[in-house]
Amino acid sequence: MLGKGSGSPMIGRREFLQGTSWLALQTLSAGGARAADAAPQAERAPPPDALASNHNYYLYGGGGPIRGLIVTLDVTEEIFAPDGFSIQLNGYGPSGASCVWQQYIVGVSRDPARPLTLEWMIENWPSKELHEKLVRTANMKDHNDLFNVHARAYSPLPTFAAPGGRLPAGHRIRWELLGDANDPDGLIIGATFSFTDNRGRAWSSGPRKILDFDYNHTNVRVTREALAALTAFELNIVGFTNGLYVFIESGAGTIAYEASTPMTPQFQQPKTVSGQGLFTAETSNIRYGQLDAAPSKKVVQTFRAVRTPKFQPGGPLALAPHLGPDAAGLFAISVEGKLGGYALPVNGRGRELAGAGPRGVAKPGSAVAALPPGGPKEPAGLITVDQEGQLVAFAIDRGGGVSGPAEAGPKAITGWGAPLAASRQFGAGQTDLFVVDKKGQLKVIWRKDGGAWSGPANIGPEEFTAKFAHLAAGRLGKGDRTGVFAIDKQGSLAVFRAEKDGPWMGPQTIGEAGFAPAGAPIVVFEGEERTFVFLVDKHGQPHVAVAESDGGFGAPKPIGPKDIAAAGAPLAVVRRTRAPQFALFLVDRKGLLTLIAVDRDGQADKPKPLGPIALPGNKKSIVAARPFGDRDAIDVYAIGDGGPHDGEAVRFRSDDGEAWRGPELVTS
Repeated sequence: MLGKGSGSPMIGRREFLQGTSWLALQTLSAGGARAADAAPQAERAPPPDALASNHNYYLYGGGGPIRGLIVTLDVTEEIFAPDGFSIQLNGYGPSGASCVWQQYIVGVSRDPARPLTLEWMIENWPSKELHEKLVRTANMKDHNDLFNVHARAYSPLPTFAAPGGRLPAGHRIRWELLGDANDPDGLIIGATFSFTDNRGRAWSSGPRKILDFDYNHTNVRVTREALAALTAFELNIVGFTNGLYVFIESGAGTIAYEASTPMTPQFQQPKTVSGQGLFTAETSNIRYGQLDAAPSKKVVQTFRAVRTPKFQPGGPLALAPHLGPDAAGLFAISVEGKLGGYALPVNGRGRELAGAGPRGVAKPGSAVAALPPGGPKEPAGLITVDQEGQLVAFAIDRGGGVSGPAEAGPKAITGWGAPLAASRQFGAGQTDLFVVDKKGQLKVIWRKDGGAWSGPANIGPEEFTAKFAHLAAGRLGKGDRTGVFAIDKQGSLAVFRAEKDGPWMGPQTIGEAGFAPAGAPIVVFEGEERTFVFLVDKHGQPHVAVAESDGGFGAPKPIGPKDIAAAGAPLAVVRRTRAPQFALFLVDRKGLLTLIAVDRDGQADKPKPLGPIALPGNKKSIVAARPFGDRDAIDVYAIGDGGPHDGEAVRFRSDDGEAWRGPELVTS
């Protein structure tokens, strides 16, 4: 799959490795002796947020074409991936090329009941100008790729003496990109894929020439204008297809990159290549070894499947206050793609829970929301959006057990991992779940008395806010009135409201346009008479807006200094038993968890730093709770971001709201 930088649409690739034919291992030819490999360069710790999954080095040709490229992947420790995976050589041409992105892919089958099968695929992508021309001149459908060619269109696929989902140690996969040595432009004209097993038996696709393909959805042969040189590329070991995340249980190996022209490893995409901001959308838990920055005609890199960090550092998490009779629950999506979490008893040490549901149900870092209990037929629960945009719910039983997932509503009403907000609809006897789709449309699904989910119903206009915006929901003022809050596309705080089981009305804007980043996080606190809404504006300054008992709002008021946090930073709020009434928590620009005490009128004490919790400048999701209702003991939870607890669930704790300790593991 093709992805682009934040905010850009994803372009889906058709599924492959489905319904493949099988070829006996005996049909593989005997392989010759392998050439000795250069020793891999030392694998040093990669920089944060780099060299993992769908972000490897760009191997750059210095502005000219990379010629004679051969990439060889050797498996040194069996790769175990029950859900299958793909290995993608993703390439970029010179700036202005008509073919902006090139993909040369090997897919590893995933059915353990059948033999291991490997498939190759070539899928290249046009510039906007070439695509528009082909729609006019070749009757190409309004589709994004130039062509999408699979091995099974040419011959049966090779099989190996191993079950699907396992690529044993000693196996080798080789890509050779083809070109004409006399071509001054260095165009890539095709590729040869070769597979060798750990017994030395080999199979080759033979040379597959791009000019022998047809343009996608046409009977028109590909022409030279669809070719491009390779001026930079990266190799990614990622999910199967269609943007999927895959958790690879184990495995390691080396990748050798060889060319007749020098290549230089770069962290950032070179500015002189085509397809600026494009990358593959599939992801995994693979990490790549660090390389020296010197140009070379041969570079060898290591790779390994990792189980750390356990959760996405600084990522979203949910606090479920009703985890059995005497505990709360803390939940996030783990590196395995499971719902993972902890039971947090009122007294004593936190206890890790076994992951609920299958592996890969959601991508790590996906948002999770707690569902409030709705009576004996509707227990408390949790909900997230799976990899295919399906809302899935987990139920919490009376003993604190978690089961699921079960589908909630129709498929694909939003995108994977979208933020969610849940609330009882007061006076209507139902639970509502709110989400924003990729068009910025606010949607709601609902259920009554534990029945099936209904909806979705649209609330307000399309493109009301940023796609997959953050939401907050709760009682609005006093009585049976429910409010849903978001920052709209104009940067205004906005609210929708429903009286009992009446229709949703709005949006009503609160304050000025340009106030906060579109889709920024919001926290709602329900008081006995009034509702308090907290958020951080575009200047990094926290604000509060107050709804009186009749639901009428005043404009947001500042409750702390400007630039204390990143614009639109996440925050958490708990109510105190004494003045000032609220304890507001956020992560400041230095990465410190910071407390701001606020009274009912918005008057704030001086910010109080509590300790390091994130890398400087990073946004950080946090949740907070009072474990005891009769005193100001407060816990603040987060997923560690950097430091000794990177990717682990951590807690700051105060027994009296004044003295604090942390960060510490929640199981400490």
